[in-house]
Amino acid sequence: MDMACAKYAILSGGQQNQTSDKAKKIRDEYEKKLAHMQKEVKRLQSAKKEHDRMLRSQPQYENQLKQIRAELAEMKRTKVG
Repeated sequence: MDMACAKYAILSGGQQNQTSDKAKKIRDEYEKKLAHMQKEVKRLQSAKKEHDRMLRSQPQYENQLKQIRAELAEMKRTKVG
C-alpha cells in the first residue's frame, strides 16, 4: 500500500509540474501578445495624432494652393509674348 501511495504521489507531482509548465507557457504567450498589442496601440495613437495634426493644417495648405493658382493665372494673363 505504501508503494502505491508513493507512486501516486510521484505521478501527481509530475502532473502538477506539467500543469505549472503549461500555465507558465500560457502566461508567457499572453504577456507576449499583451506587449505586442500595447505597442500597436501606441503606434495607432501616434498615427491618430499625426492625422489630426494634418487635418488641422489642411485648410492652410488649401489656401496656399488657391493663392498660388491665382498668382499663376495672373502671370499667364499678363505674360509678355
